[in-house]
Amino acid sequence: MSHFSINSIKIYKETDSRLRKILLPGTYKFEGGLGDGFFAKGVNVCAIVGMNGSGKSSLLEILYRSINNLGAVLLKDFRTNAAANLMYIGGLYADVKYTIDECIGVLSIRGFQVGLKCDDKKWLFKIKDEDTHIDFDNFTYYHSVNKEQLKEISKHIFYSVVTNYSMQSYISRDYKGEDIWVYSKDTKEWIKDSRHNWIDSLFHKNDGYMCPINLNPYRENGKVDMVREDRLTNDRLQSILIDFKSKGYKYIEGYELEDIHYKFNRDKVNNLFENQYQRETREHKYNRLIRTFKDACHKENSIASIILHNFQVREPEYDHHIHWVARLYMVSKVLLIAQKYPSYNAYSKWGDLSYIFKTITSQDEKRELKNLGKTLRDDKSHVVLKLNRVLHFIKRTQHIPDIQKLVSSFTYNRYAELIGDNHKKMSISNRLNVMPPSFFAPEVIMRREQADGTKVLMPLRYMSSGERQFMHTTSATIYHLLNLKSIKNDSRPSYNFLNVVMDEVEICYHPEMQRTFVCRLIDLFKQLVLQNHSSINIIMTTHSPFILSDIPKCNIIYLENGQMLDDTDKFINPFGANVNDVLKQSFFLNNGFTGEFAKKKILSLVKFLSSPRDVERPLDLHLAQNLIDIIGEPLVKNNLQRLLDKYLNMYPDLLTPELNARRTRRIEQLQDELNILNQHQGK
Repeated sequence: MSHFSINSIKIYKETDSRLRKILLPGTYKFEGGLGDGFFAKGVNVCAIVGMNGSGKSSLLEILYRSINNLGAVLLKDFRTNAAANLMYIGGLYADVKYTIDECIGVLSIRGFQVGLKCDDKKWLFKIKDEDTHIDFDNFTYYHSVNKEQLKEISKHIFYSVVTNYSMQSYISRDYKGEDIWVYSKDTKEWIKDSRHNWIDSLFHKNDGYMCPINLNPYRENGKVDMVREDRLTNDRLQSILIDFKSKGYKYIEGYELEDIHYKFNRDKVNNLFENQYQRETREHKYNRLIRTFKDACHKENSIASIILHNFQVREPEYDHHIHWVARLYMVSKVLLIAQKYPSYNAYSKWGDLSYIFKTITSQDEKRELKNLGKTLRDDKSHVVLKLNRVLHFIKRTQHIPDIQKLVSSFTYNRYAELIGDNHKKMSISNRLNVMPPSFFAPEVIMRREQADGTKVLMPLRYMSSGERQFMHTTSATIYHLLNLKSIKNDSRPSYNFLNVVMDEVEICYHPEMQRTFVCRLIDLFKQLVLQNHSSINIIMTTHSPFILSDIPKCNIIYLENGQMLDDTDKFINPFGANVNDVLKQSFFLNNGFTGEFAKKKILSLVKFLSSPRDVERPLDLHLAQNLIDIIGEPLVKNNLQRLLDKYLNMYPDLLTPELNARRTRRIEQLQDELNILNQHQGK
């Protein structure tokens, strides 16, 4: 098992102030030293903490920009039809140091130059024709890289999966004005771009995990579509929850999977194609597509029939539209893969869905389609996941006459029974490939046990905001890690070192969920064996002492006013410490733990009771007594009561009958407590 961790991020004074923001030049480092296996085999956890405005997110953005610039120079000559062009960010001078086993790696950005060093391997890239920076004197310069070189480089760097659900994060306009450059494949030059920004290009990055960073959730100009997120979470969780149920694991405390409900969604097919008529209804469009596809399949030289034949898929025995839509969707996925994924650029000429309904006679083109089919069948990565699901469905249902049962809603248990799958002995990677195809929309139904012992069925959308947030954050991370793990042994870059960044991780979480979050996350990774053949480094930014109490001090960067605190020797180690001590120390609560409003009220009363009597501004003693009565901290409450009693003794004319009655009751209570103590002492 390999070891991987991020050691430090160094910012040089030459870095543009717009990129540094509040951060001061310097080295921001995790001390480390825990050794592999402290959290779990192949897992390391660290944190960045500080008050609002201390620079936590700004420091992470230095990391993202550095990785973005590396991706921009590595992939500039690769065709990524489904992804926006990556943009290079000028004005950045930074180092990201990391450890892979015994090797120290450094990703260095020096303005318009990128250096990567790991062990004795040193790569240099430039976007301008300029003298090599002194720090890169003995590096080998690469104008560009080919597939094999990219694959080699990926063995020495890490892939970052980032989640941040804060509404204030990653808004496009916040990144306007940065020094942005885009590579023109026509002129073979880097061109300055003042209209766009790098953060949007990372969100529009369907590149098959080539650029080594992924941001979640997807944002359109800073906006998150939570309806889309709910749909994705249901889709991502379905196979994982079934896997956990078969093993007796719980994904989230207090809940178990009851079942998954599916409903046929014809729009999944409709939305692949343009409307033929201006006012074409969804039903008319769906029927037209099925009818046209059937006609194409009956033609010997149609592209549709050739692709079906390459996958040994015959015409359905029963003329039901669900059989035909499965075949239409399957052929569509073949062409879409050729269109979208850089690893299939050799077949990109077939990336046009209109080909589904066309015919060809060229033997060379038939051979190309045959080779495409073979390449897809040999592919074991996430790229062919949806294709495999629909192929599995076709082969298991082609002899079923009562397929109508799957047109309306059905459950996963019913689906498994209908197609005869034995799911108890299946690995998670195999299970991912045999779930219902994507034109069936899943809805996860959980079962929750109530305090009275009754059980309530609950869709994900009915769970609390904190529980849903946990499902969103963890499922998105796991989804990408599973996909990255699936890529191996081909011409694509394969990243075995994974950096999981969870910015503002405690959003929506109750303190109990914060307290258990680190442990739950690690358990999820272990149960899915995500760290097998990979190493995972986790970075969290947090304001939660409960989360921080699971992380040793050596794995924490403490920020204050844009710089790292070096003198932390007097800090207690937050790992396993009292959360009140962690709260005061790690989050710099120098003014105590009491709310500011309550604090001001109490200090105002103390000041009044400690000052000479003010005839012109008398104190409402009844309000003062009421304030003292509702204070929750006993020490503060008793001291204030003594001050008030002393004040009334000094000015007895202020003692009203009601206040006197309260004093009498309090004396009686104290006398009762004293009698009880005397009785115990006598025994």
